[in-house]
Formats: sequence, C-alpha cells, structure tokens
Amino acid sequence: MSLFPELEVEQSKSDSQQYELSQSDLSYGAQLYIDYFSDIDNIEEHSKKIKLERMNNRKSELGGMSHEDTFFNDYNIHPQDMKFNIHDVSVSHKYNNEYFNRALDIVSSHTNKDSVPGKSLKWIVEEENTGKVVGFVRFASPLMNSKPRNLRLGRAPEMVSFNKHVIMGFVIVPVQPFGYNYAGGKLLTLMCCSHYTRKYLNEKYKGCDICSFETTSLYGSSKDQSQYDGLKPFIKYYGLTESKMTPFLPSEIFNDYYNNIFSKGFPDDPVGKNSSNRLLKRNTYVISYIKKNLQDQKLKDLFISSIDKAMDVTQQKRFYISDYGFENSREVILGEQTELIPSKQNYHKFELDYMIDWWKNKATNRYENLKKEGRLRHELELWNSDEINFDIIR
Repeated sequence: MSLFPELEVEQSKSDSQQYELSQSDLSYGAQLYIDYFSDIDNIEEHSKKIKLERMNNRKSELGGMSHEDTFFNDYNIHPQDMKFNIHDVSVSHKYNNEYFNRALDIVSSHTNKDSVPGKSLKWIVEEENTGKVVGFVRFASPLMNSKPRNLRLGRAPEMVSFNKHVIMGFVIVPVQPFGYNYAGGKLLTLMCCSHYTRKYLNEKYKGCDICSFETTSLYGSSKDQSQYDGLKPFIKYYGLTESKMTPFLPSEIFNDYYNNIFSKGFPDDPVGKNSSNRLLKRNTYVISYIKKNLQDQKLKDLFISSIDKAMDVTQQKRFYISDYGFENSREVILGEQTELIPSKQNYHKFELDYMIDWWKNKATNRYENLKKEGRLRHELELWNSDEINFDIIR
C-alpha cells in the first residue's frame, strides 16, 4: 500500500507528459541510494552517519561560534534548589531562532528541520539560578494519521476539529548531561503537558482549545522505554506507530539529484513546490518512479534490495498522549461534545508548579543516588567533533 496514494495518480499523469528523464538519469539516481544504504545495518548507525554529515556540512556556517558556555554545567546544584524560565524564541530578548536551531543541532542526535508546516512554537528552558540552558522544546501541528491515536479515539478524527484541539511535541531535548543527572527529559515533558502550555498555545493560536498533547519517542522497537515513561497521570503510552519509513538520503545529495536531474524530466514539479510534507513525498515519488521505470534489471534488483534494507533499519515509535487532566478530551476532539470537563481527580495536577514539584522529588532521588554511587556525569555531550562517545539516542 502506498504511503501517498494520490502520488500514484499524479505519476500516471506525469508519465504521459515526461520530457527527458533518461535511463541514465534513473540509473544515476538508483546508484545514489545503493551506495548510501549499502553499509547501514542499524538505525543508530544510520542516525549517527546522517548527523555527522549534517554537522560537517554546517561547520562553515557555524564558523568559530560556540554555544557551550550557554549550556547548564553546574552539577553541584541540587534539584530542589532549581527554578526555571521558559523563553519563546519568537519574542525573547535573550534567545532567537538562529540560536535555537544551531544550539539544538549540537545537542540533539536527531537531524532537525529548521521549519515545519502548520503551527510552530519553539521554547528554550533555562535554569534561573545559573542563567543556563537546560533544554529545547518545539511544538507543531500533529501528524495527520496515527494508529495508536485512532485506536484511542475509536476512529480517525475530522481534521478541522482535530487541529483545533491537538498539539504535538516534535522536539523535547534536554542538554546532556543535565538530562541524565536530573531526569531532564521528564522535566521538559511535564512542562509540555501543563496548563501553562495549554493556555499559552490557546493565546498564541486564536480559536484553538487545546486538550491533547502528543509525542513520540525518537526510536521505539529497539528500545523498550523512553523519557516519557513513568509520568502517569500526566502522559501515557498508547502503543507503537505502524508505519515504516524509508530513511532519507542526505538532503544535499537528494536535493541535487531531484532539482538538477529528476525534476527536469517533467514539465512541472511532479510533487508540487507548495505541497505539504514535500521532502517526504518527493523521496517516496522518486523511489516509486525508479522502481517502475528503470530497465536495467540487475541494477533495479540492487536498488530495491537497498531500499528494503533501509526500511528494515527504520523503527516504529512509541506514541504518547496527555489529556491535560480533562475527562472528555476524546469526545471534544471527535466533535461529540463542545465543553471540556476537568477531571476532579487529576486536573489540578497539571498546574506547572505542581508538576515541577513532582519532578523535583523524582530528580532528587536520581541525583542523590548517582552522586552517592559516583556516577554523576560532568562533561557536556555535544555533536561538535568526529568522535562521539556517548549514547546518541536523544
């Protein structure tokens, strides 16, 4: 089954309008995929390869800039003594979008996109006593389709109502080793699930009445837990996502092939320059087109094998949902009810102060045990060199 069935229709139209997409053009594209995916055996290896390539390509952009002195690094501070400030980079006088993107790049193991369609809100979380950054959060419009969500709701929601009530956390990344020493990922997650966040989003996006927060783990089927576990009643695990996605070629390689060779074989961009999820659709379209039209059977078999291998190292993701303490968020999302009903048992627990106090108790146990056992980490873990000697999954 195609990820984007509408592309099959578009492809049939474009086939009849083809200009000059030759067999050598298709062979060249197939070889790009074969060469790139031939030596990848697992998702961590693939992610590390992509990340290091991105960082090496951005070294010239970053120049001599260093953000290390802005990151939290005082591990003598007890979690009970911590206070936090949240900065919206769109209005902050201290941090801006450029800082967010560049600093996140050297902290996160994921290859982060600078922009996404739909809603977008970027937060930097700062520890007040030190004035240092402890983490990054990015909210955006939720994924269009999700099996765990649909199972929870009972059916696929209507999109207008869905987008009015649901937000997704695409980036929830603590600076390391703050995350390790203090359960920092859980702190950021709790902030995302708080009434403070819900009210902030409703104010920023007029007409919204947010009552559900979603996020996924970076990896799922190779890891049986994530930073989002152990946070009931604030956020709960609802199963693994179903889809397996083909890992992308590095953007520089793919865009060069697509823009300068592949798309030249059509009168117009076969996917559409303004299409949502454009990069994903282009990648899917290129793979489908090469499979269908490449005549060199030996090369085609190698190409299909490389794509199958690439899909084998992708993973289902663990899917989590928070209802912000409402007892009828499901019914409101589906349009069956209009007024949100706070849960008498849990609604007050979603106040930010309550959540931070809850985190402080959890972080205290972890911090004191690590300190007692001599396992506190003290070195910042950053993607600013070719030698990566830390857990890359974050």
